[in-house]
Amino acid sequence: MDNMLNEENTLIVTADDGSEKMLAILFTFADPNTGNDYVVATDPSNEDLIYGFRYDDNNQLIPVDPDVDAAEFDMVAEVLNAFADEIDDDAEKDDEHE
Repeated sequence: MDNMLNEENTLIVTADDGSEKMLAILFTFADPNTGNDYVVATDPSNEDLIYGFRYDDNNQLIPVDPDVDAAEFDMVAEVLNAFADEIDDDAEKDDEHE
């Protein structure tokens, strides 16, 4: 799987069959315990689909897969949940000030 980041906060993912999918980057983060860098993205046509990727040693994005590393997948899910909670908290604060 090939991946390409561009300046518009999107990620183009090329599957093994050659098909491409554009994903919108939600956020990036580094795991201080491992030093790994991650990208979390969503499919703009279906925002319920969220993907996590980790940079490998060659600076290529590798999908985070629960079947390969369940602990890594759980860690990315926890960061995503914290991100979602922060957005919800910010939205509630904005509603209170209106």
